[in-house]
Amino acid sequence: MLDVIKKRTAPMLVCIIKIIYVNALIVKIFLWDIRLFCKGVEEQMKFVKRIVIYLAGIVLLALGGVLTIKSNLGASPVSLLPLSISKVSSIELGMAAFLLFTFYVILQIIILKKEFKMIQLLQILFAVLFGNLMNFFNDFIQINADNIYVMSLLCILGFLLTAIGIVFTITAKIVPVAPDGLVQAIGIKAKIDFGKAKIYLDCVIVLLAIVLLLLNNKGLDEVGIGTILSAILVGRIVFWINKNYKQSLEEFMFTTDSLLQAK
Repeated sequence: MLDVIKKRTAPMLVCIIKIIYVNALIVKIFLWDIRLFCKGVEEQMKFVKRIVIYLAGIVLLALGGVLTIKSNLGASPVSLLPLSISKVSSIELGMAAFLLFTFYVILQIIILKKEFKMIQLLQILFAVLFGNLMNFFNDFIQINADNIYVMSLLCILGFLLTAIGIVFTITAKIVPVAPDGLVQAIGIKAKIDFGKAKIYLDCVIVLLAIVLLLLNNKGLDEVGIGTILSAILVGRIVFWINKNYKQSLEEFMFTTDSLLQAK
């Protein structure tokens, strides 16, 4: 029993240490950014709120992706391709996500060319954090979803957390998470709404994952009704959240609160 506990906790501890290290590095970078660009206390507070919302968004994205995997109804597109790569290559899920996200950044450079800003390379750093968070949640959350109600609940919760995570990371206007950065790049060049561009990209990612699994005779256990619904619905949920709550979120991040304004 003790050996089983050690076997489960050791990888989780490693993930936690990696997450703490990457977060410390991110905070160090942005503290330098605050000192350089934010001259007043109010501006610094705004920037800190943006960082908190952004990091919360990354956590929600990773958690939402893992919950859809655990639902056994099919992984969401954001986690399906990394999961497929992991399955056919024996690479850890988090590492597969990191490699794929780095490739997404390269695609952004190709699509945007001179319009691509160097600060967007920070997406690679956040990909390290995202990958470690996925490993952590994947090891930590042990749920046997054999009940249709539990499966449905996990799947729906995964959709919602993923959509909220997307809204948080995009609205914070720091750098998008790599898949959303690619969606933005496609949207800019194709001149289409973010939500629509996401639906199109998610459908392409699902097809790529299916082809990869079939070519390697790995079956389609990771692809299910949850995958299809995620590809169709998450972009629509993002659109709905933006329409109803984006302004309030921006006011929270980009304006000082009433107490400071009163002073």
